[in-house]
Amino acid sequence: MQEAGSCGWLATGVFLELSDISVSTASNDSVYDLVIAIAAGDIGP
Repeated sequence: MQEAGSCGWLATGVFLELSDISVSTASNDSVYDLVIAIAAGDIGP
């Protein structure tokens, strides 16, 4: 199960970099909030 979580964080990092947001400047809390919002369906189509 840990592998699935690691893939989620990796995918988030790639998404941020593709959106011109440096992963090194994004706080862990901001990344967590983004992942939770997407999982909850608050962001997206």
